[in-house]
Amino acid sequence: MDIYGIVVWSRFGHIILDESSMVQSWGNTMIDNIDENNPMLLRFKFPSNSKEMIDFKLSIDYAMYRTYSGADQSGSLSTTSTNSAHTHSVGTTTGTCSLSMTYDTLSVPFSSSAGHTHSNGTDYRSTGVCEAEHTHNRSITLSSSGAGTHNHVISNHKHNLVWGIHTAGHSSLTVNIHINGSLFLSNVDPDQAYDIDIPQNWFNFPGWNDITISSSAGISRVNANYFTQVYIGT
Repeated sequence: MDIYGIVVWSRFGHIILDESSMVQSWGNTMIDNIDENNPMLLRFKFPSNSKEMIDFKLSIDYAMYRTYSGADQSGSLSTTSTNSAHTHSVGTTTGTCSLSMTYDTLSVPFSSSAGHTHSNGTDYRSTGVCEAEHTHNRSITLSSSGAGTHNHVISNHKHNLVWGIHTAGHSSLTVNIHINGSLFLSNVDPDQAYDIDIPQNWFNFPGWNDITISSSAGISRVNANYFTQVYIGT
């Protein structure tokens, strides 16, 4: 086969330029918040006239998770517990009750149906049963136990937005990298996250490709960059 015009070779043996093809270089950067279940998605395409990949490098930088306002919450909220073993304490209170009193013919103290005793110096043996209205001041504790559910309901309310740059999570952690659904590397720490070489056989070449980066331990923010060199021809 005859080759016309100028042919430029790299020192690694790649044709950089000939009559119909040349090496093209491009890249992209994406910044996103991530956690274990919500990865960053880096999507890109190798064009249909891609002939050979010379190089593909992925670099990842880490920062704190970032948001720009507080939460806005409204509506009726209900919190349900599936374990009813809890205690509600009530302070000193006053209640009034009417008790039917009976007397012991041999002694002065009277016993009530409420399970307590009243002592009185007056002998009511000649009157029989009496009605005695009285009050008690006491501290009450209500307890429940065993399985079951109960609700604590919060009425309708609203929280105003709090504007600003709010950060949380991890500025340094390990990540897992998947390429087109397959695990490429796991537990990549910051020291290993620069200029990661990815071979051509991991990609749809040519075609669309997905690189996903997820946290292995909580929320964080990552800056992912790829750079590639591909031999493009007719």
